[in-house]
Amino acid sequence: MWSRRKESAEHFASALQGPVTVCTSVKEAVEGADVIITVTGASQPVLFGDWVKPGAHVAGKAPRESCKLFSNP
Repeated sequence: MWSRRKESAEHFASALQGPVTVCTSVKEAVEGADVIITVTGASQPVLFGDWVKPGAHVAGKAPRESCKLFSNP
């Protein structure tokens, strides 16, 4: 998992059951993943298509005005 603030990611991860790896970048967090879930208030894309393996499922939640949660550079 990844968060803009490492402390936030570590706090959230500690509340989950099972193994969780806190990553230093979005790219590191998603490469090779079968399922990617994003929740963001970002106004710019946070996830790029070339980071996502073919066949992966991506589910995202973003503000209506920033629907470009996923982008191909």
